Amino acid sequence: MGWTNSVPIFHNDVTFILQPEIPNFTIPYIDDVPVRGPETRYEIIGGYETIPLNHGIRRFIWEHFQNLNRIVQRMKYCGGTFSGKKAYLCCAEITVLGHRCTYSGRLPLESIVASILRWGPCIDVSDARAFIGTVGVLRIFIDNFATRALPITKLFRKDIPFKFEAVEIAAQEDLKDAVKDSPALRPLSYMSTGAVILAVDTGPAAVGYYLAQCDSVNPKIRYFARFGSITLNERECGYSQAKKEIFGLYRALGDCKIYLIGLPTFIVEVDASAIKGMLKNPDIAPSAAVNRWIIGILSFHFVLVHVPGSKHGPDGLSRRPPQLGDPPPPEDGMEDFLHTHYGLMHFINSTSPTVNSPIKLIQVLQQDLTEETMETIPYSTVPRTTKQKCLDERLMHLLPWHLHLKRPLGFDDNAYAKFMKYAVHFFERQGKLWHKNVDGKHQLVLFPERRIQVMTSCHDDVAHKGFYATHALIKDRYWWPDMKYDIAWFVRMCHLCQIRQTRQIYIPPTVALPTPLFSKMYMDTMIMPVSRQYRYIVQGRCSLSHYPEFRCLRKETA
Repeated sequence: MGWTNSVPIFHNDVTFILQPEIPNFTIPYIDDVPVRGPETRYEIIGGYETIPLNHGIRRFIWEHFQNLNRIVQRMKYCGGTFSGKKAYLCCAEITVLGHRCTYSGRLPLESIVASILRWGPCIDVSDARAFIGTVGVLRIFIDNFATRALPITKLFRKDIPFKFEAVEIAAQEDLKDAVKDSPALRPLSYMSTGAVILAVDTGPAAVGYYLAQCDSVNPKIRYFARFGSITLNERECGYSQAKKEIFGLYRALGDCKIYLIGLPTFIVEVDASAIKGMLKNPDIAPSAAVNRWIIGILSFHFVLVHVPGSKHGPDGLSRRPPQLGDPPPPEDGMEDFLHTHYGLMHFINSTSPTVNSPIKLIQVLQQDLTEETMETIPYSTVPRTTKQKCLDERLMHLLPWHLHLKRPLGFDDNAYAKFMKYAVHFFERQGKLWHKNVDGKHQLVLFPERRIQVMTSCHDDVAHKGFYATHALIKDRYWWPDMKYDIAWFVRMCHLCQIRQTRQIYIPPTVALPTPLFSKMYMDTMIMPVSRQYRYIVQGRCSLSHYPEFRCLRKETA
């Protein structure tokens, strides 16, 4: 990010200086400050409208200079400067990211268009794929792209021999003419009263759409903003036509959602009359996936209009097969938004054996649990007091004593007498140590290496119950010293229980106090060309005032 985050700091400074002009007249990016011209040139019969005080100055030029002067004066007032050598004033068009931005709208770059126009007849399949892939880069400028490219794309099939003859050459020339005469794409105006139209059509292998805005004076005139085509995979191509139509509308809305925010009037045009009924009656659809798509569609506010298929514009775009160079479908997060916003997300625990009796439960828990079915946690992470650790150590001597009835090593007479009183509460059967219960429900004694497995099975595999339910389930079958504290800790540390808990935690507001002047400093070093044996610069910047200080260094560790 530059020396001591200089890039974002500089961008924030420029944005702060010009914030009254954003976004109507400029949107700066670091050190680039583009100034937009007026949206109209005020054309009249025989020329352009002029200002009243000087009929030799056109109105749109005068307004542009007023905006430009205001931006320059704001920068001058704050001590900033612009480079005169790098400045371009009153440009009719500029090139931004491979596109020509003009008064009419966005046009493809002339160098890309020239490379396509110079393309001769294709000699093999690879050459034809390269041509279609290159033209496909400009598909947002070409209407009915798939229909025009169909004679060439047929040659990509395995069972058709490659013959680039009159029909294919005519299709190639038609695509060249379409690129040469492509319409200018105009950005949507969110202040205009003209309606924005999204026309969607779903074909056998793709979803075609275009986004346009109607003229505020003559609604029959449409200014296209972009053309689009979304390729369907093999599974999606197998959908029924009704399901495919609703899925195509869902995908088109998700693909254009960043352009559809804040529109005063939004119209969706489709050629399938069944979509309107499916949106009004989502409970009729038997598929949960279709209902999820309907929820996503209804999150947009629009007016649905049915257009006959013979008059529907994006029909050709929906028949476009996947082309070489097509970008993969973006992960726009639409599915995740629906799942989290409407509560459709759910967690599925790993399957476990069905247990119908306490005896079977003990048999299942005695089996070795692999890492595939359980994420093991070391018992050493469980907080245990010194007294509890001593009880665990004494527990280790009980099973050998019941098997051999010999005094453990290191026990004197007094300690051994206390140990005998403690040991009579346990008994051994088939090599297992059991804890006696006055009700006759004796409990299997668990040693430390088995406790995490039992707590995980009795908590995770029974719907993540709370402490009391989990403790009761374990207490009926197992025992170890102070087991309730371990169970309470385990339930508290469960990640799924934490993210599902509905308890509202009140966090009191805190007011962050800034550090005083020159009491906190950000420092960084930078390698420079050697000059007078100095190779490094150390710079410090006050966190409050951003005041910098720097020194030259011969060694970075000085």
